[in-house]
Amino acid sequence: MNQAEQSDRDAGQSGDGAVGRTETEGDARGHAKRRLAGDAPQLAAEPGRRCGNGVAVAGFTMSAVSLVFVLPGVGVVLAVLSGAMSGVGVYKSKRGAPHGALAVAGVTISVIALLVSIVITSVFAYFWSDLADWIENYERNR
Repeated sequence: MNQAEQSDRDAGQSGDGAVGRTETEGDARGHAKRRLAGDAPQLAAEPGRRCGNGVAVAGFTMSAVSLVFVLPGVGVVLAVLSGAMSGVGVYKSKRGAPHGALAVAGVTISVIALLVSIVITSVFAYFWSDLADWIENYERNR
């Protein structure tokens, strides 16, 4: 082997002109695959560190659900829970976790959903008491 062939082999070039090929790797099923040298390797998270901010995403999703399903009583509970989850997401995003904008949007939507839920629950309670009085008067006059 001459010096040019040795330098080509050291650089990852094969004699067939394919540049940057590495040795054959096998996948879980035993099938061979080749990886080009220019392909970026998959980056893994640092050990002990999580990559995402699932609490922010969950808080945003729950806040959207609590704004859509504004049931008396249930909407208040959903809005408070989603606000708490989004608040934790904001806290984590300030320390480097992703999805900070979703967390802030979740807090904002939760506050709006909480106000709307309180108004709807109050209106429902007012009319519920009137409905109970109406039913009582109706049965008395039968």
